[in-house]
Amino acid sequence: MANNRWRVATAGALVLTTVTPAMIAQGATIYMDDLVISEYVEGSSNNKALEIYNGTGATIDLSAYTIELYANEKTTPSNTLSLSGTLAHGETKVFVHASANDVLKPLGEVASITNFNGDDTIVLKKGDAIIDSLGKIAAQVDYAKDV
Repeated sequence: MANNRWRVATAGALVLTTVTPAMIAQGATIYMDDLVISEYVEGSSNNKALEIYNGTGATIDLSAYTIELYANEKTTPSNTLSLSGTLAHGETKVFVHASANDVLKPLGEVASITNFNGDDTIVLKKGDAIIDSLGKIAAQVDYAKDV
């Protein structure tokens, strides 16, 4: 996981990763090494969403990235989403469940990867390398149930 983040659970709606996209150190701007999972919504019913953020200082070609869902203690992904397109520095990409409510659905792209519960693991990969995750593969812990 990236070093520039803190996980914060808010009672109202979502688990959010606070991202510091650029830090100033002795007049130089320091950027993140790679993309991160920046927001997670596991609300009532199918109100689920996931957001990735680019704080690298450059536009990223998303074709090298996948998001994997590991449900119910599985050691292999139960669902994989191959990303495409580009993501500019400072921008986010949001994925929502196909049956999310009318407030959440317009915020992102419908993706089957959002068929998760608060005890499933979500992994962001670049090639074969895990660059960020929520939860732990093969462990079923309610880390983000109904948040």
